[in-house]
Amino acid sequence: MSKDIEYIILEKNYSQVQIKLIWFFILASGTVSINLVTGWIYRKDVSHTTIGASGIAFAFTAFSILYLPLDHLKRKHKFIPLYYGYEIFLAFLIIFVCLMFIYRKNSKSNHKAHFFGLIIGSLLAIVFRPTLITEIIYHLKNRW
Repeated sequence: MSKDIEYIILEKNYSQVQIKLIWFFILASGTVSINLVTGWIYRKDVSHTTIGASGIAFAFTAFSILYLPLDHLKRKHKFIPLYYGYEIFLAFLIIFVCLMFIYRKNSKSNHKAHFFGLIIGSLLAIVFRPTLITEIIYHLKNRW
């Protein structure tokens, strides 16, 4: 995570040492668990490998967007009706899943690692800030 994200997201609730530990935990757990899951799925396919950090990039992106779900852009855009963080996250997730199904057989990219990165980042955001679920629920109730 960049210093801006650390400051904006975590500094209100955690010390600098705790922020570094959280950052390392997300990095380590995301990388290891993504490789374990995809390795287990393709355990009989020796030619399949997962290398790189794209899965962890997806985990950090999901964590950063979902940690403060009601954080919003400074202004609404005319063509993009997304304003809050959770709306952007859901749109990103829907687009990603659709593209994953479209290109699943034609691509050499490990889409499952990217998808598991999104899931792991989302789960870690919920673990470190469980109140985000109630924030989203109350916001949706008051919206309608």
